[in-house]
Amino acid sequence: MFIGRFQYAMDAKGRMMMPAEFRLLLGERFVVSRSLHESCKCLYVYPMEGWNAFTDKLKTIPMTDLDGQDVIRELFSEASLCKVDSHGRLLLPEHLRAYAELDKDVIVMGSLDHAEIWAKEGYESYKAQRTDRKETLKKLEAMGI
Repeated sequence: MFIGRFQYAMDAKGRMMMPAEFRLLLGERFVVSRSLHESCKCLYVYPMEGWNAFTDKLKTIPMTDLDGQDVIRELFSEASLCKVDSHGRLLLPEHLRAYAELDKDVIVMGSLDHAEIWAKEGYESYKAQRTDRKETLKKLEAMGI
């Protein structure tokens, strides 16, 4: 389970540290993809097992479902197979850094079955727009939790 929040600086080459706890969960190779929500301009980091479970669900979309195939095309063309180097750094591809507007200060946070990478400013903006605790509790209740 991915939990916690960490702040790092990205270097000029697009490398950033990945928390040791997350490196253990991710394994040698993992997938970095764009977020699925426009309001969350961040990157998702999935261990191969989690990515494969996700893609198994996508495999059930018929080839004749043009909207479904568009989603698959977008997800897979933007995703990247990554690994951490011997110094614990992740080199993010330019197109993913550009999408998430990553420059210098980044936030790496746990999100249950995956990690997320945010530009510090983007995360602070997102967090400021979140609803208050009462609204969060109402949402959980509506979900039956």
